[in-house]
Amino acid sequence: MSDHVESKPIDRWLPWLIFPFFLVVFIANGIMVYVGATTWTGLESKHYYIKGLDYNDTLKAEERQKALGWTAALSVDRKSENGVRLDFSLLDRRSLAIAGADVSVRLFRPTSEGHDVDIRMKDYGRGHYVADVQLPLRGQWDVRVVAKHPAGDFRLTRRIVVR
Repeated sequence: MSDHVESKPIDRWLPWLIFPFFLVVFIANGIMVYVGATTWTGLESKHYYIKGLDYNDTLKAEERQKALGWTAALSVDRKSENGVRLDFSLLDRRSLAIAGADVSVRLFRPTSEGHDVDIRMKDYGRGHYVADVQLPLRGQWDVRVVAKHPAGDFRLTRRIVVR
């Protein structure tokens, strides 16, 4: 009887397979790091700490807005290739038009920076405000409308798609 155990062919190659395994892992990680570093849009929240501290003030402003009972409507119509017309109307709790508000709009892309557009809407009377905007790019845009009036402030945020 022999104590000699014959080794299988894979046993001889197993230590040599460790190197290619880790080589594949390092190459895959290197590709992921490269893609992650070169495709970063640079989008970040500025002053995030201060915004976090002001969160309670934001909640109070929302409560004041709800107490006003105002309603708003925002429509977006395409005017040209990248041009849109923003139509905003503001009504009080009795469905009466709120005229004389200072209405500003900020359009920004939720996925990239550097293309933000700030405009003031024209007051067409009877709570109706309009602005024509030429956007630099097609795609998704967040629209943030702020209406300042002596009776109170109103904020509205919508996401639109410009095709």
